[in-house]
Amino acid sequence: LAYAHKNGVIHRDIKPANILVDKEGHVHVADFGIARFYDGEGDADRKPERLGTPSYMSPEQLKDSRAVSFESDIYSLGVVMAEMFSGRRFPKNHVLASPLAPDVPETLERLVRQCLEPLPENRPASAELIMNRLLTVSQGAHIGEARKKQAMGAAPAMEEIFAILDIIRESDQGALYLLRHKEKDRLLVARTFRNMSRGVQAARMLMNLRHEGIVAVQGVAGNSSGHIVVMEYLDGGSLADRMVMPLHVREALRILRSVVQALQFAHANRITHGNLTPSNVLFTETDAVKTGDFAMNDSGDDAEKDLGLRIQEDVLACGALFYTMVLGFSPVVEDGNLAPHKPFKSLPRDVRHLIARFFTSRKDIRFTAMGQVLAALDQMHGIKL
Repeated sequence: LAYAHKNGVIHRDIKPANILVDKEGHVHVADFGIARFYDGEGDADRKPERLGTPSYMSPEQLKDSRAVSFESDIYSLGVVMAEMFSGRRFPKNHVLASPLAPDVPETLERLVRQCLEPLPENRPASAELIMNRLLTVSQGAHIGEARKKQAMGAAPAMEEIFAILDIIRESDQGALYLLRHKEKDRLLVARTFRNMSRGVQAARMLMNLRHEGIVAVQGVAGNSSGHIVVMEYLDGGSLADRMVMPLHVREALRILRSVVQALQFAHANRITHGNLTPSNVLFTETDAVKTGDFAMNDSGDDAEKDLGLRIQEDVLACGALFYTMVLGFSPVVEDGNLAPHKPFKSLPRDVRHLIARFFTSRKDIRFTAMGQVLAALDQMHGIKL
């Protein structure tokens, strides 16, 4: 649901029948047949319509199914949670008069009731926030103690400080975990490494540096069994979560500028990224952009590369990122020049020129440093779209 909302899609029919569970226990949200894109605008001249399942609809959806927001889905989710945790059908008058069940924790009870607030603005701000609060209640019980100890093997003392709530991603090189600081009660992210890598070295450097556009590194620890890097958690999700369709050019330019500024700062401190993708461009709750995972995809050969060459690779990656944001395709380069996709022609001329400067073989106009990209972006400040 969080993924759908990040791409502007409101489901409008969240109910048990549309939540499917496969034989492995994986949960799937289904039936987006009456979903719509959120535009934040109403139409006073149109007649109200009612689409959905009344017993799961929010008060505003009962009045008009076109006058909905993401918070309308959150209300429906609250109804589903109330039924799951109480074992009873939700009251027809949409009022929970008694506690859900004796064994339901107070924090969970409060969350469900907040989702069921009559006014949309009083409900949780996002599905992502609900997910994190559910993980905090469950305390990572779905992971198992053995896997938790394995995750903290590189720094056993961290078990006293952090609780592992979820496994975000795993690979042969390591894993990404969601943590809760036990004393401060805030969420963090930990990345584990099987072996020492350039990513660990970059994290140690970034731990002593701060930039508003770079994900803050909170700590680095390790031993012979591996290393752990602890970073701030950003609850706005990643750029990859938002790219079901191409982004508006203005939004893509905003994101590009933030990424370029972050990389310029890193390059000035002799740190390169080496693996810039939509997955490591992240957003805060207020939609500010931060870049993370510097040098985390260390191939082993990167350390041998000249710093200037690594910088140029980051510049090219910025071009590829921007191209993908505005067109929805990965760029294709043939004989040293961009072979653009057909929709490229429909972009504003200044945007086409900006993209071309990332990929051209002409050394006199090709971007080779982040400062050049920023200067070009400054000249586009008044772009007409």
